Amino acid sequence: MIRATCFGDNLLALEALEAQRNEKRRSLFNAQDQADQQREDLIANIEGKLTQKSGAAAFHHSLEARLKRSSDVVSQPQYEIGTHH
Repeated sequence: MIRATCFGDNLLALEALEAQRNEKRRSLFNAQDQADQQREDLIANIEGKLTQKSGAAAFHHSLEARLKRSSDVVSQPQYEIGTHH
């Protein structure tokens, strides 16, 4: 009968260890999911900032081009209609 008790105790200990292992696996998977979500959030945040910067840079270049064109028009000589040189 002593063997049965040892066997029963070992079985209970094994079940307890398996339950601990399963809990640790769940905890690990949850931590991995959380890390993946944080990674995705960081990437989206960085992509948003890059889009804003590239949009601002495009606006800046467009504005510079418009200002250059308008200054080119202003610097061109003006001719009056009907005058002969």
